[in-house]
Amino acid sequence: MLYVTVTDNNGCTATDSLKVHVCCYGDAYYTPRPTQLNDSVILQNLNNGSYIVNGVLTINANVNISNSLVYFAPNAKININPNYTLTVSNSYLLAECDTMWDGIYINGTSSQLVVNNNTFIKDAKNAIVSTNGGNIQLSGNITMVNNYKNIVVSNYAGTHPASISATTFSFNSSYSFLPQYPPISATRTYSGIEINNVESITIGNTASIANRNYFDNMDFGIKNYCSNLEVYNNTFQNMSFIGTPTYPPTGGVGIISTAGKFTPKNLTVGGISNGTINTNKFEACYWGIYADYYQNVTVQRDTFNNTVWTSVYLYSHPTKTIKVLSNVITNGIIGIHNGHCFNSTIDINYNRITNNYYGIAALNVNSATVQKLNIYNNYIWNNTYGNGIQVTNIQGVAGSNTQRANISNNFVYINNPDLNNVQGSNGILVNQSPYALIQLNSVSRPSGTVANEAQALNLNGIHIQLSPNSKLCQNTVSYMGCGLRFNGAMANTTLQLNNMLNYYFYGVRLDNAFIGNQGNTANCTAWRNRWNISSSLIRIQGTASMQHIWLYDGPNNTSNLYYPAPNSVNPPNNLQLQNCVNYVSSCSETLPLSALAPYTPVVENTYNYTIYPEKNRYWDKQFYYYDIQNSPLMASSLSSDIHALSFYNMLDANNIGTFAKVNAYMNNEDYAVSETLNNSIIPTNDIEKNRQIVNQIYLDTWAKGRFEFTTDERSVLEAIAYLEPLTGGGAVYSARVMLGINPPVNTGTTKMAQQTSLIQNAASTIYPNPAKDMAYLEYSLIEGEVAYIYFYNIMGVAIKSYMIDSSKNHFEFSTTDFKPGLYFYSIKLKNGKLLLSNKLIIIK
Repeated sequence: MLYVTVTDNNGCTATDSLKVHVCCYGDAYYTPRPTQLNDSVILQNLNNGSYIVNGVLTINANVNISNSLVYFAPNAKININPNYTLTVSNSYLLAECDTMWDGIYINGTSSQLVVNNNTFIKDAKNAIVSTNGGNIQLSGNITMVNNYKNIVVSNYAGTHPASISATTFSFNSSYSFLPQYPPISATRTYSGIEINNVESITIGNTASIANRNYFDNMDFGIKNYCSNLEVYNNTFQNMSFIGTPTYPPTGGVGIISTAGKFTPKNLTVGGISNGTINTNKFEACYWGIYADYYQNVTVQRDTFNNTVWTSVYLYSHPTKTIKVLSNVITNGIIGIHNGHCFNSTIDINYNRITNNYYGIAALNVNSATVQKLNIYNNYIWNNTYGNGIQVTNIQGVAGSNTQRANISNNFVYINNPDLNNVQGSNGILVNQSPYALIQLNSVSRPSGTVANEAQALNLNGIHIQLSPNSKLCQNTVSYMGCGLRFNGAMANTTLQLNNMLNYYFYGVRLDNAFIGNQGNTANCTAWRNRWNISSSLIRIQGTASMQHIWLYDGPNNTSNLYYPAPNSVNPPNNLQLQNCVNYVSSCSETLPLSALAPYTPVVENTYNYTIYPEKNRYWDKQFYYYDIQNSPLMASSLSSDIHALSFYNMLDANNIGTFAKVNAYMNNEDYAVSETLNNSIIPTNDIEKNRQIVNQIYLDTWAKGRFEFTTDERSVLEAIAYLEPLTGGGAVYSARVMLGINPPVNTGTTKMAQQTSLIQNAASTIYPNPAKDMAYLEYSLIEGEVAYIYFYNIMGVAIKSYMIDSSKNHFEFSTTDFKPGLYFYSIKLKNGKLLLSNKLIIIK
């Protein structure tokens, strides 16, 4: 070990060390003994021999190494000087003396390394390193095995001249993985090809399938940073990873690519051009492709088999174009995931996804617009539970046919669903995404019935939550528990020409929902949805939150194959049926007289909600405000409507407007201003409390590139994520996206009302909720009654209980002993009869 100590003029010293290896001479049994090349400058060819390199081998001429064995001492390396080419053919380059050698370095465009004809390169820390355009030409059955990094390409402002084909990069456990000189300490290959700050480079040769590269059993097949990259004709396989997935991944990835706001780049993986071999294959990778931050991404005609986690994961590409087209994805957990879609142009079309739990997802943490989101013509064969297609927090724009979620012509087949799994299955799930267009889709399973309500609610064809102004047209749903299912405030939703076939428990299910009148009431024109089932009781059920009119055409009798009339609504409250002669024959919509007309009941406060009126009105106000914020058509209409303008200005000045500004600053990555505004808000209800909390956690974590949560952060997010979105607010969806979960819909409101009605005057509420130090229970019991309130943790373990009686109507208790998170509470009479069950969130 060589120690170096330096002392400055002030007498301060610093010491560092450098390990100096003893020269390596090779084992004595080598016959003949290898030629020693100790810090040598090479001017001639090295052919048909064996050599040991100590120190640095400098190439100062055009040199060939052919049919040779070249051993390298620890940290030995080759430097190729400018204007010279090193050609290595049919040779072995590997370590001697049980420690990795360094690698081959090519600096500048006039330096070149050519490797061909069955050459074998092993045991290097950085086997081939190109800087400033150093030229690399690999072809002809090259094997690079058990190197820490195989190829590193860095810092070039032009199109890189590298050509890499017919090369296998691998980690092979049958060989020992040699120790490396610190600071590296690894147990398998880190990367096949690593690219840093290169203007443009192509990996793969498309002339023939024989040119295919193979990346096998390493942390990263290709790792790309701030470079325009095209990848063709490669196979990535056995990219294993042990542990919980992290974001960004720390291993197990076929291709990982990242860029930045001020260095946007392009990533192209696969495609078709003039009949050449452009496609890539990903086999048994933990992640197939992971691409984040400011890239135009095209993934086309690639094949993904047996992916352990996610085949295509895309995150945060604002203003960029995303194309995921014509890929085949078989066996995995998540097929295609596009997160933080703000202001992106997205096409996810013609993909075939088989035996994945989750097919396609386009999600925002916070509500945000897109330039385009098309999910077209995909074939999704789902597994036992999960979602075929999921869209969350895509804020549609009034008057735009592109700036919304367009989900069309997809075929979702849920094979052998697990009807008792509370995770549930949704063919198509749309959360808080106004103006979504869902048309010409087919959702089905092979056959079968559902035995009870619980099973039915776990199997939904098309499930829309809190997405007003959405349109569902000419969709066909077969053999599901719920055909079309709706949750929450969803005014001006249009259902036209949808077919719901065979053995539903519910044809249409409403969960505290208002979807608006179904049909054109001005001219009595029905929208001609159809039920191919004989039982009228399973046409429409659930709970409508306010009065609807449902228009239907034709007679209701059992001689019709398709039943045009809902006929029976259970319960019938708030849904009026009306027969019409006229009906639509194609998808259409009744256009309002003005852009603001659909919001007149919101502005004038004439919606008469019978369930959660204040929560529903809050959602309506949010939708109104965001619509005007994002739609030039609606904003331009304000000047001619003084009432609408006044209402908008009022919202702009209160918390709804401030939260919208926080959201806008976050989407534009101005996090300091976001945090200041978020902290300035004084919440007036639970929806706002939850939003403020989730915003702060986002600003503390994802906004800073930290995607792992502390125990307290996770507990609080879980507590909010498991709330009902209608009552908990949009922060519920934000928490779910951040946690990567999709809890089953809580339909407990109706059940709760039924339970409390069993006991005269029994009612209760806990506030504040979320609570911090103290909480208060307000209740009313029949005179002389005694009841108990029980608190349970998320595992269902009882942790605290109190007795209450009819002599009082309130009870105060401390929550300082509760850790942050989600709790459940129930109130039972002394005889054990349940009065109420609900959730309580604790924050600190």
